[in-house]
Amino acid sequence: MANRSRRNNLRLRGLPETAGEGPLQDLLHTILKPLLPDMPDHLWHIERAHRALRARRADQNSPRDVIMRFFYFQTKEALLKKSRETPIR
Repeated sequence: MANRSRRNNLRLRGLPETAGEGPLQDLLHTILKPLLPDMPDHLWHIERAHRALRARRADQNSPRDVIMRFFYFQTKEALLKKSRETPIR
């Protein structure tokens, strides 16, 4: 049951903690939209997005992962497929 509830989740690694001034969902939309420019706007619904819950250590420079949940499973799958073809930089 838990896996079923996570099927719309997508994990993004390497996004700096200081990236963006506004809400995380708006930043993610700005970063990911160029991957699928032909996808209609109503399919880009991100239910929620947050940083992974792990303690930040002073000696660790790697940013926490971003976990986002898409409303539509097809959007997540299309992003995964496209990101394998052209990695996000």
